[in-house]
Amino acid sequence: MDAAISLAIASGDGIVTYRTLSERGYDVNAVRARVKSGELVRLHHGVYAAGAAFRDASIQRRHLLSVRALATGLPHQAVSHQSALAWWGLPVLDVDLDVVHFSGIGSGRARHTSRAWLHPAVPSDEVREHAGLRVTAPALAVAQTASTVGARAGLIAADYAVRTGEFAPDDLAAATALLARPRSAVRILDLVSAHSESPGESWSRLVFADLGLVSPREQVEITTQDGRFVARIDFLFERERVVVEFDGATKYASFDGRDQLMAEKRREDALRALGYRVVRLTWADLRDPSRVAHLLRTAGLRFAAAA
Repeated sequence: MDAAISLAIASGDGIVTYRTLSERGYDVNAVRARVKSGELVRLHHGVYAAGAAFRDASIQRRHLLSVRALATGLPHQAVSHQSALAWWGLPVLDVDLDVVHFSGIGSGRARHTSRAWLHPAVPSDEVREHAGLRVTAPALAVAQTASTVGARAGLIAADYAVRTGEFAPDDLAAATALLARPRSAVRILDLVSAHSESPGESWSRLVFADLGLVSPREQVEITTQDGRFVARIDFLFERERVVVEFDGATKYASFDGRDQLMAEKRREDALRALGYRVVRLTWADLRDPSRVAHLLRTAGLRFAAAA
């Protein structure tokens, strides 16, 4: 790539406009040729990114570049919903990043295109300046995401935000009250927890709630009667003495993982020796709540809700 174009993209935080390229001596034919060759990729009318960098980027990085590109043509809109989550650095599910989301500031009607969804307006005092763009406040972005994508996406982001001090549960409740259709956002208000340490743990708690289970204790330290530390566990259903751990990675796949696998086995053996039953959940289990219900019933949990 020409040094002048590379420098322009770097100074533009990953994007460059046709106006900037034109000022550096590249006419429309030169830009089109670079798009055709793959050197540049067109993100929006008159806005480009480096082709190789865009193709190699993660889904979230591509989305953020698209956010910045589309925002150049939407001066009266704020980045919102899951796009705002990504812009704030809050957890967002990759499957929810196919379209960029904006909301009008103070006024504006809803509409959408193949690349952007423009939602109804939000109050201007719920918009913040962040990293060069106007973005809905974190609590409102979480509430918006929960209301449109679903409780899972909202709870994962809310748990992280509350745990890191981005906002308090009361802020989320206030933001939810601003929504026209708050049902899914309301659903997560009583589930938000600062103790959740991963998206899998947040999703697990949502599944437990859907199955009608009383919320388990979280991040519990298990010790022997003489006070010797045994384990710190994700969830404990105390009455039934059932431990639930979320195992979200193929962390035992490598050669070096064998030691970790053995350590986990010794840890579980120690828990079982103390009378606990251990259930391990994976991403695949969470996608099938009936499987989770079966595993928990087998471990001794009893609950009334059908699963």
